Amino acid sequence: MAARVLDENIKRGKVVLQKNDAGEIIETITIVGHSHGGAYSAGMAAELIRLGYKVDVVYYVAPHQPTDIEHPSGPIGVQYSHPNDRISSTPPKYLPVGKTTFGPINGITEFISWQNPDWNFDIYGPGNERGGHHVGLNYEIFSIPIGDIVMLGKSRLILHL
Repeated sequence: MAARVLDENIKRGKVVLQKNDAGEIIETITIVGHSHGGAYSAGMAAELIRLGYKVDVVYYVAPHQPTDIEHPSGPIGVQYSHPNDRISSTPPKYLPVGKTTFGPINGITEFISWQNPDWNFDIYGPGNERGGHHVGLNYEIFSIPIGDIVMLGKSRLILHL
């Protein structure tokens, strides 16, 4: 649905992508999804590709149920998951958020597993960082210098949180 809305907005001129002299779209699209937005982002990327757009990278930040997601062929897929994420990796038994297993997304290009030892692992307690699940705790991955582990593409950023 979101891919089709974006497509309509591009066609109506509400979203302007860079074009070459022949009027062909040359700008690529980068998608970032967090938690349940991981599956949403994979589907959006697949639909945008089907509609003829170039998706260069899909970043999955703490994706929920990652082993059930299928990354589309074509774009680079980078997954950042935390082994102790209390929502999307291996949640405690008292938190019924749907069965989820820590692991790579099917077809992912790069699987990065990391954990900040300073994060609070409580679900409801002080700090409530849930083992790194909050998107705000993942800001570090977007400040990595070009040439290091990974960089955001030179394309428009579509953020789904």
